[in-house]
Amino acid sequence: MVRQDSWILRFFQKSAFPEAKKSDLLKKLQDKHSFIENVEVELCFHVEITSELSEAELNIFQWILKSPLQPQSLLNSTSLKEGNGNLLVEICHRFNFSTSNSTNAVSICQNLGLKQVIRSETSRRYWIKSHSTHGFSKIQEQEIISMIHDRMNECRYTEENIPKKSFNEKLLKREKIYNVDVLKLKAKKLFKI
Repeated sequence: MVRQDSWILRFFQKSAFPEAKKSDLLKKLQDKHSFIENVEVELCFHVEITSELSEAELNIFQWILKSPLQPQSLLNSTSLKEGNGNLLVEICHRFNFSTSNSTNAVSICQNLGLKQVIRSETSRRYWIKSHSTHGFSKIQEQEIISMIHDRMNECRYTEENIPKKSFNEKLLKREKIYNVDVLKLKAKKLFKI
């Protein structure tokens, strides 16, 4: 059920991976596609809230998100832009379950008095630079996506499926539950149900 009074805030953290991990990822991608020149990764924090945060509450929340080693890396807008043959891919956990990180983050927020925070999920945004200005074919794009995410637990965020007001807005609506007396119904009638 979508809350009518909720919406999602987004914050971005530059340099999501240490250089060694980023270098390993680039090598892995280049082994499959030699035309890939560079990769950058940022985190996006998707935070579902039920009411506005005051300036003091926003400062507390941003303090929670900030990396102690890079406090200036938390931004209100993305530093990665798609275009000129580059590929931008955002990967996050599926909408139908809340991660343990979200549960912990919400618990921390609740204990700090930020009662309006009800869910917080973190996505990874990959900016992949190509030597070519022609970009990536759909097949190449799918191969890259399969290399950077766990398709059982994660999905690609796109303009069509990214949560706008609630993580629950794209979930199937709950159907009414009812009892069926299997013994009284015949096989043909069961198929109609």
